[in-house]
Amino acid sequence: MNEIEFDPDFLLWLFAKEKNSEGLPGNLSINMLTDAEIRGSEPDLLGQRSKVDDSTDITKSALVLINVLQQKAFVALEGVFGLSDKFVRARVSNDGRVHVKADHAIHGSSDIERMAISIAFLREFTSLYESWKGLDDEYRLPPLEFLTDIYEECKRQGVEVTFSIDSVIEEYRQKGSSENYSDYQSGFDDFTE
Repeated sequence: MNEIEFDPDFLLWLFAKEKNSEGLPGNLSINMLTDAEIRGSEPDLLGQRSKVDDSTDITKSALVLINVLQQKAFVALEGVFGLSDKFVRARVSNDGRVHVKADHAIHGSSDIERMAISIAFLREFTSLYESWKGLDDEYRLPPLEFLTDIYEECKRQGVEVTFSIDSVIEEYRQKGSSENYSDYQSGFDDFTE
């Protein structure tokens, strides 16, 4: 048995797929994301670590969005995933832990059924991760529009972004996305217009 850890960029990719209402390749879908844990390398005014629980939609949570713009990494995501005709609530951590919770479709199922659904989910989820790892860099990262959408969502919610996001653009550029990141020079005002 091989141990697995999920790259935080994979969790960001899942988050972006849900935010952009894009489907996942394969047999899994995301019905909703309700919880997120994010961690940065340095403490700041929002803290080094932020957590949002029981949200109706974390893709619109200002705390999550502002942390993404500050280059903090997803440590965990939780939500409801579709697997064939079943709904599975699961919490996925970047350290490789996956906690399939006994609610939604598997609530009331026998122990054997819950185990079978959990194993099927784990198999599909790890297959999705392996598929993601095989993608070209430009497809493993969200497009530049993802960042502008996050910025705009913060503005809609009355959250003023008071820092430059040049460093997050540079991070995407260094990770190899061929999107407009290589064309982006500098200047937050240019980015937001």
